[in-house]
Amino acid sequence: DAEHLPEVMAAADKAVAILSDAITALRSAAEAKPRDSDPLDWAQVQHALATALGDRGKLSGSADDQKAAAEAYRMLLTVYDKTRTPTLWMRTAGNLAATLREYAANSKDFTPLGEAANRLEVGLALTPRATAPLDWANLQTRLGNVYSDMATNDNSLEHGDKAVAAYRASLEVNTVAQDFGEWTHLQFYVVNVLLQIGRASGRERV
Repeated sequence: DAEHLPEVMAAADKAVAILSDAITALRSAAEAKPRDSDPLDWAQVQHALATALGDRGKLSGSADDQKAAAEAYRMLLTVYDKTRTPTLWMRTAGNLAATLREYAANSKDFTPLGEAANRLEVGLALTPRATAPLDWANLQTRLGNVYSDMATNDNSLEHGDKAVAAYRASLEVNTVAQDFGEWTHLQFYVVNVLLQIGRASGRERV
């Protein structure tokens, strides 16, 4: 409430300052240990840097931080191999997609959402539902979120239908019995997209 707003803002400012110090230190560490000297160690630093930039961007609303975080995740994807380390690649692609969504929301530049969708589609191809159902469902949810954002921006029936299809795919894993909370959220997402596209197109989609 308004009474506690100054305390909340002070805490956020403090967190931003801490993250800024961490980002400076991580950038120095990345420069001190070149990628070629130890790619996996370098990747750990890069991952921490991407996370810190993303967190600072969320607190400050900085599109520049989200853009820098996205670039750090892209660099990670050049280290992780789709064949040897598919899980690392897939999860990093998921983080990149989430960061691109945040960048689009802050900058009002929705062009990167196409890259986010493509990265998630590749991640899904690397993630068999039979052996990694929760990872597969998480990617489907993230893909639904991206297509939902795209549909909100362009009122595209195609993007809306793709969002619904992805959410419904996730619901095949996130059942009422498996995770009632997630099931409820996904049902809400589906209805929200159907209503949105229905209004935009003049069609009844629910």
